[in-house]
Amino acid sequence: CNRACYIGTDNVDLGRKMGELMKQALPEGGDVALFVGQLDVANAQERQQGVLESIADSNLSVIGTFTDGGQPAEAKRVVTDVLSKYPDLKGIFGLWGYNAPQAVNALEGNPDLVVKVVGSDESVETMRAVRLGKEVGSVAQQPFEFGYQSIKMLAKLQRKEPVDIPEDRTIFVDTYVITQENLDTVEQKIAEKLKLLDKYKDFAN
Repeated sequence: CNRACYIGTDNVDLGRKMGELMKQALPEGGDVALFVGQLDVANAQERQQGVLESIADSNLSVIGTFTDGGQPAEAKRVVTDVLSKYPDLKGIFGLWGYNAPQAVNALEGNPDLVVKVVGSDESVETMRAVRLGKEVGSVAQQPFEFGYQSIKMLAKLQRKEPVDIPEDRTIFVDTYVITQENLDTVEQKIAEKLKLLDKYKDFAN
């Protein structure tokens, strides 16, 4: 492999953080389900692994991991089907960015059910759901840092300057938890990064 280094997310750790959020939301335990686009890709498998590791010491019981074929339009239907089969479900993990918002949409069609939803990433839909209390929280990546750190390293390599690359050629960028408590701060930081993006677009033009 010619890749000098991988800079990105530790998806197992991301899954563990999702598990911790659910344990806080459901201290009494209960049945939970995982939803993801596909399970034959590394990030889905690793997030699933992290969730299962995190909740292993709890009273949460996983009824299964359900996929939608990587089709966001199908995700709501998959959740709706699971809710009809498991009316006592207490928690939903959305392992990909669109899964939790689609779970929220499915639950709106089942207003009598009280199900805690934990998501991933920081889409507009996710942030809105967290603000409204329809998602317990979400664990987000930092794609801005992926690009920033990658370009810094590539520049040093091009200039033949010393670069600190780990033996396993892997650098993980921390993920972070979004809840109602820190939502305003997170949105402010995202807005600041978007301003930087607009600035560079203007420069490029």
